[in-house]
Formats: sequence, C-alpha cells, structure tokens
Amino acid sequence: MKRSTIALVPFLLGVAPGEPVLGPIRLQLYYKTTGTLSADIAPPRHVSLWNTGAGEGDAKQPAEDLLVSVPIQMPPGRDIGENSDVPLTISVRTRSGKLLASRTFTFVAIPYGDPVWSPLWVSGVQCAGPIVATATWGKQRRSATISFDCGE
Repeated sequence: MKRSTIALVPFLLGVAPGEPVLGPIRLQLYYKTTGTLSADIAPPRHVSLWNTGAGEGDAKQPAEDLLVSVPIQMPPGRDIGENSDVPLTISVRTRSGKLLASRTFTFVAIPYGDPVWSPLWVSGVQCAGPIVATATWGKQRRSATISFDCGE
C-alpha cells in the first residue's frame, strides 16, 4: 500500500490524524479434529461455507465454531502507545438480528508498534445462515458478512 493511501485510512474512517485505527475484522473457523484455526475467511475472500460441521464446502475439517477478531493499531509514524477506556464491542448477529455472541472490552492497551487483537468466540455457527460480525470502537465501525448454509 502506498504511503499516501495509508495516510488516508484514518481520514476515511473518521479518525483524527495520529489517533489509533480499528482494522478490518478477521474470521477464522475452528477445526474440531485438529484444534487449529483456518486462514482468514472474511470478505473480500470468497469461500463456500456449506455444511462446515461435516467439513464440507471450503472447510478443510469439521468446523462448528468461529473466532472473530479485530485489531487496533497506532498509525504509521506514531512512536508512543496509548491506553484507551473507550469500549470496544464485537458482536455477531444473524441477518434477522438474533444475537449469537457479543463481547465488550472496557480497556484496550494499544502498543505503538504492532496492533493489539481482541477476540470473540462464536459457538455453533455451522448452519446459522448469513451472519454479520461487527466491531465498534468510538466512532469507528467495521463489519463483515458471511453465510453458513446447510442442507442435503
């Protein structure tokens, strides 16, 4: 990514220059047979999540649960970290609005170099249909939509 594009990211998200930035949501399947996580399946990746509980579609193994995580990072050039008492909330809902899981972090320590990742575990998503994962931190908001479908 070009330096001028990186400089625009905070502006496009409605963040003041020099403020921490909420990054894109990462979604990973939890594989039951090995206890490992998949690669990130969040859009813009195109994955088939058909019958993941049986390891079908693009799931490499049976997967019924999902790890949702989101980074917060200091912008390039900022050489000091920050502690924030602005709540970070991560939630996952069905397209109809049913809450599947939610977690609020009331305090986030943000180092100046690497991002800090905050997680949410979502159980039993294998046949949930379309779901929307949302992260909200102050005025910043990120979301990702994927669909866990089942059938014969």
